[in-house]
Amino acid sequence: MFYKIKRAIALSVLTASFIVSSTGGAAMPAISAGPGQPAPNNSPNTQSKVLNTNGTGSNSPILYYNWSGYAATGGNPYLAVTATFVQPKVTCTVPGAWTLFWVGFDGFNNNTVEQAGTAAQCSTGSNPQPTYYAWWEMYPTNGIAVMPLTIKPGDSILAKASYNPAKATYSLNVADKTTAQHYTKVATCEAGLTCARQSAEWIVERTMLGSNYAPLANWNTMQIKTAKASNSYSAAHPTQPLMQPISAFNNTPINMVDYPYTGKVLATVGPLNSTGTAFTDTWLAAQ
Repeated sequence: MFYKIKRAIALSVLTASFIVSSTGGAAMPAISAGPGQPAPNNSPNTQSKVLNTNGTGSNSPILYYNWSGYAATGGNPYLAVTATFVQPKVTCTVPGAWTLFWVGFDGFNNNTVEQAGTAAQCSTGSNPQPTYYAWWEMYPTNGIAVMPLTIKPGDSILAKASYNPAKATYSLNVADKTTAQHYTKVATCEAGLTCARQSAEWIVERTMLGSNYAPLANWNTMQIKTAKASNSYSAAHPTQPLMQPISAFNNTPINMVDYPYTGKVLATVGPLNSTGTAFTDTWLAAQ
């Protein structure tokens, strides 16, 4: 895959450094925010996958190598998913560390993902520093693609993915509410793929670099807020998706663990709040 970037930005990937501009793309390793990768020991005896619908988030998290957050499942195909968060200021735990923050469809129980969010990527060298940016992806059609927005720690971010059945198009949107910037990518499911919209997700992720997981940049603890999704239309407004909290759906919390799995937890998700629209996600280790 190629990293498609709309504006000039310096990016470092592990031991290699590239400059990619709007006039041309530099070939890079396969960089993607992909489907969730379940880890071992997800059996009912060790990590319960009982689906939670009571709004408390009290069920035990399942374990994934690359995701931490929540997935909602069940019912009709999903039409929209959204959340807000304050862009975390990350610490570069090691050179080349990287963390993605996103909302989207699919990837929990299938092999496509339609998503949008922000990233914090650390440079290489003896004193790694983070770069922040917004991005979108229609996995596996393309690698993550940078949006033409300026993202800074402390900015209030709105991320949203939505589907228009009439046009069979996806709108992948990130808005920086602090600076009044926003960008929407309209995309379609590639011919030959099935974008089923079987799930909606609110995720902190470590990306793939080729066949390897990147180490996690440290975001400390962040809060995902106003987290809602829709798989139906409003009775009062039949053309508008009815947005509901995570707790309105079958939902599963996810903790991220090391690879290969040794029992080490890299990131842990908190319970849903009383309205089912917010939760915390906490960094514990880079790998």
